[in-house]
Amino acid sequence: NGKSHVFDLSFVEILTLLLIVLAKTLNNNKLQGYLIAITAVIVAIIGFFRLNSFFTHTEIVFTLVVIGITARWGTSEGIFTAFLATTSYAILILFTENKNITFEIFTIGGFLLASAYIIGTLSLQREAALKSQNKMHEELNITYNETLHTLVSALDTRDSETGGHSERVTQIALLIARHLRLHEREIREIQWGALLHDVGKIGIPDYILRKPGKLSADEWNVMRTHPQVGFEMLKKIPFLAPSLDIVLHHHE
Repeated sequence: NGKSHVFDLSFVEILTLLLIVLAKTLNNNKLQGYLIAITAVIVAIIGFFRLNSFFTHTEIVFTLVVIGITARWGTSEGIFTAFLATTSYAILILFTENKNITFEIFTIGGFLLASAYIIGTLSLQREAALKSQNKMHEELNITYNETLHTLVSALDTRDSETGGHSERVTQIALLIARHLRLHEREIREIQWGALLHDVGKIGIPDYILRKPGKLSADEWNVMRTHPQVGFEMLKKIPFLAPSLDIVLHHHE
C-alpha cells in the first residue's frame, strides 16, 4: 500500500544518506572507493528487497552506482563495482526469481563493465588535461613573476637611493593580504601591483630621479607623474589589468 511504499522509500533514503556520511568519513582512506562500492551495492540490494513491490529495475540502480563510483574514484574502483554489481544481480535473480543465469545477466554485466571502462577513461583524460593545464598555468605564473622582478631590478639600477623598495613594499602587502585571508587570485594581483607600483619611475629623467638635493616644485611635478607613466606602460598587458589600480593610485 501507499504508506508501506513511503516507509520503504524513506528507509532506503536514510541508508543513502548514511552512505554519503561514510564517504566523507573515509575521505583520506586509500580504499575509500572500494569500501563505498561495497556499501553502495549493499544499499542497492536492500533497496531491491524493500522496493521490489513497485520498482523492479534494480539493474538501473547498479548502473548508477557503477557510474558514480567510476566518475569519483576511477577505473579500477569502477570495474570492481561492476563485477560486484553483476554478481549481486545474478544472485538476486537466481534466488528470488528462480531463474537460470541468462544472456540478460551477461549483457547487463558487459554493459556495467563497459560503462566503468569508458567513464574511467574519460575521467583519466579529464584529470590529465587538468593537470597539464595547472602545470602550464603554474609555469606561466613563474614566467610572469621572473619578468616582473627583472623589470623592477632594472628600475633599482636607476634609482639606487630606493633600491629594494618595491620588494619590501611587496612583502608587506602580501603579509597584509594573507592576514586578511584574501583569495589566492587577489593576493597575486596585489603582489604584482605592489611590485610594479613605482615602475613609472623608469620614465623620469635621471637628473630628477638621481638628484642628490631637494627637488624644485617643477621637478616634483614631473616626479608625481610616475604613477600615470607606469599605468600607461602596463595598460596593454592583459594579465596585469587587475593590478593597474595599485600602480595608478598608490600615491592617493
